[in-house]
Amino acid sequence: MEWKPATEGVFYGLPEEIYRSAPGINNSTLKLMRRSPRHYLNALENPEHKDSPALLFGRLVHQAILETHRPQGYVIRPEGMKFNTKDGKAWRDSQTLPVIDLADAERITSIAGAVHEHPLGKEIMAGSTEVSVFKKDPSTGLLLKARIDCMTGSRIIDIKTTEDASAASFAKSCQAFGYARQAAFYGMVTGCWDFTFLAVEKEAPYACQAFRIAKGCIQTAIQQIRLDLDRIKECITLQDWPGYDNSTKEIEIYV
Repeated sequence: MEWKPATEGVFYGLPEEIYRSAPGINNSTLKLMRRSPRHYLNALENPEHKDSPALLFGRLVHQAILETHRPQGYVIRPEGMKFNTKDGKAWRDSQTLPVIDLADAERITSIAGAVHEHPLGKEIMAGSTEVSVFKKDPSTGLLLKARIDCMTGSRIIDIKTTEDASAASFAKSCQAFGYARQAAFYGMVTGCWDFTFLAVEKEAPYACQAFRIAKGCIQTAIQQIRLDLDRIKECITLQDWPGYDNSTKEIEIYV
């Protein structure tokens, strides 16, 4: 199927920059409705695609795991080169790919190797990676979109780099970063509800562990997403995107 803007479908090999700029509501932006419609609208109108060091590292790890057919997505800073010198600045500014240190390059290789050695790694290598899916929400008519790490048969696998891949710690990450909403949103977009997170640690020994989120948590997330989509539809209709309400809130401070 040929990709066209605002078209429903599953698209393989769609460049990430096209996906990012394509019409559609993604999970990351939708989460801002939990703060206010104004926060959501601001993110929609003023997208920021500049990577923080942590986001860049995570993106390069994903490339190493999921896009083994592509050339290396970074260049390594030569040993001893300093970017506060004229020659160092000139070399850095001439690069077209992200520049990382040798130590980070070695970590990326080790993380990718650990994932590929995990039982799910074989599924990832055999599956379709970086899959772009677009679907209209049947209730609101809003176009939704998702970028899937890996689709294999009827399963979605999503890679998460983390400091600690133990169950207790990853549960906290799920809470902090809204991973239940991600799984629920991807299910709504793709119709695939067999969703597995593969968490891999960013430091040696680069241990991996697979997780599924409990069905009850997914159902709660679906309800939240439905409320957010309905409110977006209402805001579009009224052409009104309110921020926080004007009432004074009482908060408790524990000292």
